[in-house]
Amino acid sequence: MARHYTGRDGALYLSGNKVGKVRSWAITGNAAALETTTLGDAAATYVSGNLSYSGTAVVLMYENDANTLEGKGLLDPVFRTSANDPEATLSFELRMSNGSRTRRLGFNAVVTSVALGFQQAGLVEYNVSFNVTGALSTVEL
Repeated sequence: MARHYTGRDGALYLSGNKVGKVRSWAITGNAAALETTTLGDAAATYVSGNLSYSGTAVVLMYENDANTLEGKGLLDPVFRTSANDPEATLSFELRMSNGSRTRRLGFNAVVTSVALGFQQAGLVEYNVSFNVTGALSTVEL
């Protein structure tokens, strides 16, 4: 039966584990356009160059029954007391599942920023931004 995907169908996995309380995620892909126009050409011409991806996620601050902060791995690269680890990457998988089929994008990424916000009469959430490093490892759309 034909159907639309909704937010209920989405999930974010970090190192193979589902992040429990994700409000939203988004990813943007870009292909660089490299100009090949030469003297005498009447119109610009291009070839496709490097691919790049960046994204965001909004995660609710949630402590599970084991007193573990779910999605804490997204906070750790930025909120730390030690020196930054230039090799630190996280394994992400963004999923959309309609019950019979799961569509997914897998990649390694560097967390570039985290905004932790509290508000009166609202749930605590944090906004995460990331840049994919290297090529996508899984593309099943």
